[in-house]
Amino acid sequence: MKTTAKWISENNYILNNSKHLNLAISDPVKKQDNYELNCLDLVLMGFTGCITAEFKKHTIHHSVKIQSVETDVEIKTLQNAHPNFTVYVTCKVTSGAEIELLKKCLEKAVDTSFLAILFREGGIKIHSELIVTTPAQYIESFMS
Repeated sequence: MKTTAKWISENNYILNNSKHLNLAISDPVKKQDNYELNCLDLVLMGFTGCITAEFKKHTIHHSVKIQSVETDVEIKTLQNAHPNFTVYVTCKVTSGAEIELLKKCLEKAVDTSFLAILFREGGIKIHSELIVTTPAQYIESFMS
């Protein structure tokens, strides 16, 4: 796989990969417009996808049945720290499985995700939280 970044103006770039996907991005340091996609957005989106896929892989490995999974990743900026942010992962799962087993699957997902490994090597702390809803609770939420 090959990816190319081409500077086009001020703080704007075009990313292109070997699959002919083109994305216009902006420099995340120069936050002139919050609506612009930047490199950090892409990294977080990739990280969120990796964590979710790894979590699903570990649940399959442990024969855990899940009805749904949704992962949120948020970066919080820290003052006077290097690196100056911490990553928070929240994994919301609907499953009747044991919570401890689901926690173990999330821990393994965070430990084995390629981007999580890179983050940790860069000194970035990753905190994770698991929120479990049973299938009965999920159905009940629509009935009330």
